[in-house]
Amino acid sequence: MRKLYTILSLCLILCNYLSAQNTDFEASSPGTYTTPNALTNWTISSQTATSCIPTTTWTAGSPEFSLITTPILSLPNIGNLPNSPLGGTNIARLGNTTANGSVTRMTHTLAVTSTNMLLCYAFAGLWESGSHNCCEQSSFNIKIRDASGNLLSCQVHTLVTPACSASSSFSTFSTFSVTSGTYWSNWQARYTDLFSYIGSTVSIEVTASDCTSGDHYGSLFLDISNPPTLPPGCLPITTVMSPFQNNFCGVL
Repeated sequence: MRKLYTILSLCLILCNYLSAQNTDFEASSPGTYTTPNALTNWTISSQTATSCIPTTTWTAGSPEFSLITTPILSLPNIGNLPNSPLGGTNIARLGNTTANGSVTRMTHTLAVTSTNMLLCYAFAGLWESGSHNCCEQSSFNIKIRDASGNLLSCQVHTLVTPACSASSSFSTFSTFSVTSGTYWSNWQARYTDLFSYIGSTVSIEVTASDCTSGDHYGSLFLDISNPPTLPPGCLPITTVMSPFQNNFCGVL
């Protein structure tokens, strides 16, 4: 009985710790978060995309960031978006369906331990494609950096819409659907193992962008979790994916 009580107590401590970190957004209330630090333990910023070389200047807060509750009904193309495969009901939305060149970024600092070293994320969304170079298209990326701001090797996940004029030899990424020039997907899940970084601090950086011409939107739905074991269907990020969803191994 004492052993069971000890195990339950440790589980409660772990759950409270992970909740306090708010990696999964469940400790915050759904709503629009336009100021930089309104979302607990996350920092929100934004800029306007104008060229392939992004500016390093970010504006505090974003007019296109919100926490929303799933399920979400009747989204364009996607239809109904169910609860995230990672559990919970709160998810983040970066960007909307208005094309205006907006870029929204969210960052979170994580002290890596043996209890949170598995980083799972689930994503869904819509990305309009135009006759642009690849670097000008609507997109999203997820990066992990060390405490000095350096990208961790092979810990970058990027999606850029296909059909870009500079990359006609690329094949369409088959896991996404396309309707009238808009690439879209319901939930997909990926994970990375941060075992090598136990005892250190990393930052999780998520960026969603419209195209640089301001005439095609990108809208990302996101959930993140640090589960003790991997949920079903959560795949490792690898270097064998399509060019449109890849890990550039530390290259920006």
